[in-house]
Amino acid sequence: MGYTTEFTGAIDLDRKLTMAEAKDLLNITSNETGIDAYFQWVPAETLEHIVWDGEEKFYKYVEQLHWLCEWLSDRGILANGILYWQGEEVGDTGTIYVTTNQVVSRSNDVNLAKAPKPLTLRELQEMALDQVTK
Repeated sequence: MGYTTEFTGAIDLDRKLTMAEAKDLLNITSNETGIDAYFQWVPAETLEHIVWDGEEKFYKYVEQLHWLCEWLSDRGILANGILYWQGEEVGDTGTIYVTTNQVVSRSNDVNLAKAPKPLTLRELQEMALDQVTK
């Protein structure tokens, strides 16, 4: 049992992630972030955005996004975008703004933007295979 929060929207990246960077993000653990929660910010299929993975029980999502923006900054990647959240309880809504890798969260905002599709490790492997066999 737990609490589920859903997200729409995306964080745009100023360049595509490399396959290695995408793999690193898909394999992030709480040991690496120092945040005791499952890491659910993942690359979109295009490697040009960061999105919610669509899985339930996403906790500490703002702290994780701060960590992710630092990780991106360390690689010279700029992140900008807007994410909207809706929790299970009425009124548990809000917006997360990312501007030049800086994260600001505001409660009680509502918007239902459409997000790009999240990337999985299997899809990343297929993309890599396609690039090698072209």
